[in-house]
Amino acid sequence: MSAANAEALTDHASLDLLERGYKPIDEFGGITVGTRVRNTGHQYPAAYQHGTATVVAVMEKSPSSWSQYYGARDIEIVVDVDDKTWGTKTHAWASYGTALVTPI
Repeated sequence: MSAANAEALTDHASLDLLERGYKPIDEFGGITVGTRVRNTGHQYPAAYQHGTATVVAVMEKSPSSWSQYYGARDIEIVVDVDDKTWGTKTHAWASYGTALVTPI
């Protein structure tokens, strides 16, 4: 586990995932600690160009009932969001709801 990933495990979102059996991993689909991402629900031009959050941890639960049911890896992406209107800066997003942002 990278130092940046280990440091991130002190936030509430990471601690909650650890309690639920998730473990930190280094990468998933090109998403690593420090990369810019957007929630797939954020569909405005700036979100596509610059992202809406920065990844602070990538975590996986294996095995899980979700992964067994859907036949896919159970990955959560812990992010620090740019817009704090949701009350906290750190959130966990499911990997299927997270898109990697590649600057143009």
